[in-house]
Amino acid sequence: MNRCCSAVVFVLAATFVAQAQSVSSRDETAIKAQLAAYSEARQRGDGRARAAFYTEDAEIWRLTTRKMSRGHAAIEKELNLPSDPNRRFRLEVENVSFLNPEVAFIDAQYYSSSVEPDGHAF
Repeated sequence: MNRCCSAVVFVLAATFVAQAQSVSSRDETAIKAQLAAYSEARQRGDGRARAAFYTEDAEIWRLTTRKMSRGHAAIEKELNLPSDPNRRFRLEVENVSFLNPEVAFIDAQYYSSSVEPDGHAF
């Protein structure tokens, strides 16, 4: 009887872990797709597309302008850049860790025109 119960518990636990892994795998794929879309919007200088990644009540501080922008309209205006064929930006996701099913920690490098990373983003 104990062996039977142990086997059932083991099978249920393995099923739960497999389901959790497939959910986190789908979530990781979705997160990477969102980061790719953000990277493309930044590459284009598209302030509207970039602002869509922020909540309505978001605030951003830009070191380059030393200015705080609040809300979508202000963020869009701040992040909208003139067209520049020489602008380069890309993100390379190094790791996605799920702190719980609702929160992920993303570790990435970002690049501009250099082959070496310009910085690290979390």
